[in-house]
Amino acid sequence: MIVPAFTMIAVANAVTFVGAKPIFADNSSDNRYNPGWNEIEESISGSSSVAQVKAVIVSHTYGIPAPGMDQIYENCQQRGWKLIEDISEVVGIEWDDSRLLGSIGDFATASLYANKIVHAGDGGFVLAKDPTLKSHLKSLANHGFTPDFHFVHFERAMNAKINGLGAALACGNLDQLDEALETRRALSSKYRQGLSGLPLRLMPQCGGIRVSLL
Repeated sequence: MIVPAFTMIAVANAVTFVGAKPIFADNSSDNRYNPGWNEIEESISGSSSVAQVKAVIVSHTYGIPAPGMDQIYENCQQRGWKLIEDISEVVGIEWDDSRLLGSIGDFATASLYANKIVHAGDGGFVLAKDPTLKSHLKSLANHGFTPDFHFVHFERAMNAKINGLGAALACGNLDQLDEALETRRALSSKYRQGLSGLPLRLMPQCGGIRVSLL
């Protein structure tokens, strides 16, 4: 599984947990925070493991969208690879032509740790483009339980459910997501104004705005 070289260890840990091997892709020179398709392809160039690649994870590190998401998705589709977007730091952010980040790949997943845009103290969530995968994802987050065979476990799975209080906190975050994103943009602008006279190279600003959830 191909993962960014520059991201939180949780990404590679998730890969090794399922018995897969992380293959690290360097950042692109024009984006600096994420690999693009060229870097993803280079990470397996000449490798005997090319045929064993099953998926690609992009992280949108520090809220900066990975470059060329359409190209990455189309190439993954051609090769039969799944594309997973880690949207921990871009929940509610649009990309390119008003599509939400997380809606491009086959799956989107996010941490709900306390420093994230949407937080619940800890935990996380996963989304799938294919709605028929809903039941399987629920099972994987709950010991492998299934509705028809509640105490018969057909595969190894962890207890990854979010607790009720955490879920209530996350829902409250979603209710105020517009306000939270606007506050983050205002703070970012303040910092940029204050630092404008210094010889610093600041990361690009994600200019997208959220499509209302209502």
